[in-house]
Parts: sequence; C-alpha cells; structure tokens
Amino acid sequence: MVKYNSLRRRLFAIALVLWTSVIGLSLVRGWHDAQRQAMDSAYAEARANLNKDITFRRWGTLHGGVYVPITETQKSIPWLSHVPDRDVVTRDGLALTLLNPASMLRQMMDLYAADYGVRGRITGLRQLNPDNAPDAWERAQLERFVRGEAKEVWAVSQVEGQPHLRHLRAMYMEPGCDKCHAILGYQTGDMRGATGLNLPLAPYLARIADSHLRLIEGHLLIWGVGLAGIFWGNWLAIGWGREREQIQADQERHRSELESLVAERTAELAESTRAAEMANQAKSAFLANMSHEIRTPLNAITGVAHLIRRNGLAPGQSEQLDRIDTAGRHLLEVVNAVLDLAKIESGQIVLAEKPFSLRGVLGNVLSMQNLGAASKHLRLNVEVDADVPDTWVGDAARLQQGLLNYVGNAVKFTDAGSIVLRAGLIGETPVGAMLRFEVEDSGVGIAADDLASLFSEFRQVDPAVPLHVGGTGLGLVITRKIARLMGGDAGASSIPGRGSLFWLTVCLKPGASVLRRGTVASGQDAERGLRETCAGKRILLVEDDPINQEIARSLMADFGLLVDTAGDGQQALAAVADVPYDLVLMDMQMPIMDGLQATRAMRARPGLASLPIIAMTANAFDDDRLRCTEAGMNDFIAKPVEPELFFDTIYRWLQPATADQFGRTSSPPV
Repeated sequence: MVKYNSLRRRLFAIALVLWTSVIGLSLVRGWHDAQRQAMDSAYAEARANLNKDITFRRWGTLHGGVYVPITETQKSIPWLSHVPDRDVVTRDGLALTLLNPASMLRQMMDLYAADYGVRGRITGLRQLNPDNAPDAWERAQLERFVRGEAKEVWAVSQVEGQPHLRHLRAMYMEPGCDKCHAILGYQTGDMRGATGLNLPLAPYLARIADSHLRLIEGHLLIWGVGLAGIFWGNWLAIGWGREREQIQADQERHRSELESLVAERTAELAESTRAAEMANQAKSAFLANMSHEIRTPLNAITGVAHLIRRNGLAPGQSEQLDRIDTAGRHLLEVVNAVLDLAKIESGQIVLAEKPFSLRGVLGNVLSMQNLGAASKHLRLNVEVDADVPDTWVGDAARLQQGLLNYVGNAVKFTDAGSIVLRAGLIGETPVGAMLRFEVEDSGVGIAADDLASLFSEFRQVDPAVPLHVGGTGLGLVITRKIARLMGGDAGASSIPGRGSLFWLTVCLKPGASVLRRGTVASGQDAERGLRETCAGKRILLVEDDPINQEIARSLMADFGLLVDTAGDGQQALAAVADVPYDLVLMDMQMPIMDGLQATRAMRARPGLASLPIIAMTANAFDDDRLRCTEAGMNDFIAKPVEPELFFDTIYRWLQPATADQFGRTSSPPV
C-alpha cells in the first residue's frame, strides 16, 4: 500500500507539472502571436498609405502640377518663384498659381493627418520648402540613401511623446521633376529626397493589450478545468487505494475464521478482484486521456526546437537547446509508450489489415536508426531469407514499432561492432504464415537472472540506464504485447559481455504487390530526380505561417530549387506577375486573400492557365480537396507534410508534361 500511495503521489505531481508547463508554453506562444499579428497590421497600413502618397505624387509629376485659383488661403508658392509661368491669368481674368507635385502632396498629407491622424512626410537634404527639412532620424536615413545602403527603412520611435511606426522610402529624379528641383542641383536619376509617414501605434498597442488579457483569461480557465480533472483523478485514486487497503484488512482479519465461511469469503474476494480490475481500467483510461492531451504540444516543442537549431546557435545556446529537445523527446516517448500500453490493456488496439512491403518496413527501421548507429560507428545490416516474399497483409505500423524498439535498444547498448536485423519463415498457419524476426547485437549483454523479468512493465536491467541512455522501461513489454496481438510472441537470449539476440514472431497473410504503375517508387527516386533535373527551377511558396514557411523551404533547400515566399494571395498575385515561376505551392487559409481566390485570379490571367498550382494545406477533408479542384489547383498535399509524398508530388509537376490526379495535363513553364 505504501508503494501504491508513493506512485499515486508521483503521478499526481507529474500531471500537475506537465499540465502547467503545457498551458504556460501555449500562453507564451499566443502572447507573441498577438503582438506579431497586430504589428503586421500596422506595417500593412503604413505601406498602403505610403504607396498612395507616392502614386499621387507621381501622377502630379506626369502632369507638371496643377493650377489653382489664388485666394486668401492659397497664395503663390514663394519657393517656386524660379519656375516660369508660376502665376497666370485666364482670359476671363481669373488669377491662378501653380501647385507643383510636392505642394499638392503636402496639402493632401495635411488634410489626411487632420482627419485620420497619420502624418505624411516629404523631406530631403536639400529642399525648396523649409518645412520639408528633415528631423534627426530622417537626416540619418537620407544620408544612408545617398550612400546606397538602403532604399526603404522602418523604425518604431517616439514622435511628440507618443509611439509611432515610421516608414521612409527614397525618391529619385524623374523626367518632369527638373522643372522645380533642378535649381537644387539635381539631375534625372539622382536621389533627391524621400517620402514617408508616421503611423500612431496607440490603437495597435491597445489591441495587443486586449488580446493579452483575453489570452490570460482563456488560459486560466482551461488551466483551472485541467487542474480540476487532475485533482478529481487523484481523489478517485485515493478512494481506490483505501478500498484495496480495506479489502486486504478484511482478508487478514477473516483468515482464521471457520471453514464454513470459506465459500462466502471466496465470493467476496472475487468481487474485490473485479473492483480492482475496474480501478485498473479507470487508471488506464485516465492515463490515455492525459497522454492524448499532452502529446500534441510536446510534438510542437520538439519540432520548433529542431527548426531553431537549423538556424545556427552559439555553442552554449546549442547545448541548452539540445537539453530542451532531449527532454521534450524523452517525455514524448514516455507519454506515447504509456498511451500505447493503456490502449493495449483496455483492448482499444485494432490491427490494420493492409498490404505492405516487408523490405520497405525493414528499410524504414534501419533508416530511422542510421544516425544513432553512425554516431557510434556501428554497422547496421539486414538479412532476409530468400524464400520470404516481400508483400504481406497486416499491420505494418505495429510490426515496425516492435522492430524499432529492438533495434533502438541494440544501438543504445552497443558501443562497437555490428547489429543485424533478420527475417525468415518458420511455418504455415491456417490463416497465413508465421514469420520470425531477430535483432542481434555485439553489445554488453544481459545476465541470466535478468532475462526472466526483462519483458515486465517499467523494467530496466541497469538502474543507471535512465541517466545513461534513456528509456521508459515499456518498449519491450509493448513489443511482446504487439507480437501476441499479431498471433506470435517475443523473447530474448544473451551472453554477458558478448551481445544479445531479441526475437519476435508474427502471423501474416500473403499479399499482392503494393506498388502501382505511374508513380515514383520511393522518396529516394524523387529526391534523385529533383537534384539531377530540377535544380534552378523557381517555386513560389504561398504561406502565411513563418514556421510552415521555414519547414517547406528546408525541405526544398538541398535540391537547388529557387524558392520565393508570399504571405498571402495578394502578394502571390504580385509575385507571379513579375517572375515566371515553374510551380506554386498554395495554402488555403490566409489573411487578405486566401488561396482559392488567388488561384482563380491566377487562372484568369493570360499565360498562367497552365502554371502548376499545388494545394499545401491542413484542410485535408474531401470537400476541401474538391474546393481546391474547382478553384483550378492541380494537386493536393495535406499537412503535416510527409517528405516522401512532398518530394514525389513536386517532382512529378516539375516535369515537362504531367497529368494530374483529376485527368488534366499541364506543362510547367521553363
């Protein structure tokens, strides 16, 4: 009972820490996302306003300015006195004065600032209008423009005591500008100044604060609900413990009673056993639910850590990130193992009955362990008896899981030599054939006294193993349970100091070939084709999430593909208008313009009817595929992206003539 209470308290503490950590990580990510989204909106508004001002000024330059009546409020512009015909009088006697493009834009900026609070700026190191003299920040940027260090700059700074987003873009002398600005010594093509604006950030900061408040409130609510569930589960566990303790006390107290009460007490014992089994099932259900809720954020943690590492870090930071990644992956391994065990014990595992390639499964197992084996200079080999067919019907994923447990353990406990994975037939059964798989290593070996309990739950031979190589103590018991579910068994033999041999048997049905004509046989073929024939081809990746952009770019980086990115459909339309892309990867849900709208707009443009557009989206239902087809997309890749399918798909569509899954034929542009 003491052990039971100790285990219960440990599980309770672990659940509290895990749940609080998951909520904390989610809150931090949401916090940063709210800030990023608000500032992205501010940048978009600033860019749109500046584009409007620059277009208005260019229009004025094309027409040489406009003449307006001279009034009390509109006098002749004094700094345009050098311009011929600055002031004119119409035939009917109306006195007019010239507004050059800069003056027109300045007046429009003043009106816009009064109405909307966004202050436009015209400035230059030399200026006709003294009011256009630059402030300190603008002068520093203008000097950078003159030196050719930049053409456009952004900054967040205080303006009149309030935070503003400042945007400044260089302007150059164009034909028509010399009418007014030649007097300053400028010639066509010279950098003559800049146009900019100051966007107040107060509304965006208020939006960020409101988003942060709602994030905190929502996460506190979810955290509280989770805590309630954890405390409720702990309360149930306490009740189960007390019930078991009472049962044991009753059994002890009645042990010396008369033989006539044996039958009655036997019935009570049976009822107690049933209650204990129900308690165990409830515990398994609780562990399964908690594992499901924790596994997804843990996968996100390890995935983001992987992307951060690819960007390069200082040695100290890399070591810290390795610790986070190792801890996250180890915790994910524990959670997944507990979930698998809970499913098996509760009878929730349903074995698949699908055709698969046996040699493909064995190849996957070795490819997943190659890196660890190579780091220790170990040889990994596969030996398949000649009489073993390649195609079988069964649950390839569960078979692969069991073999991965064996090979992974072999890599952990072998420091030199080799590891061999074997497969062979051992006999026929009424429903198929019995296959035997062996993993033999040249590692440390296992003492005979430890072999008997090796396949027990949470059992590890060496108490120092968790600190040395990691592990959950569940891999072997799960492998044995999988083997028995598949009609076989599992076991091991070993000689200490010379190595170990782990085996498992499964019953499988023979099957037909699983390869189909017209497809790439493996991801390696597609990768080879991409490297040899597709290097230098241009791909536009339309994706609003920076992490997804990084993942997709990383997948294509090694093949010499030239990848540009667009954050929404509107940016994608602008990109394809300027660059002859060979292929477009299009997300569905994006701000401003989604992928369906962007695809329809592209198909409506001359010359883009045959451009391959492939959906790459997390919306993976059948109706989503249909919507992509109706919008004009050629193919579909569901997220999370499987690299082999990804390489296969883009390789097929980068070939000169490709028929898509809907029967259309297109030729990607060269």
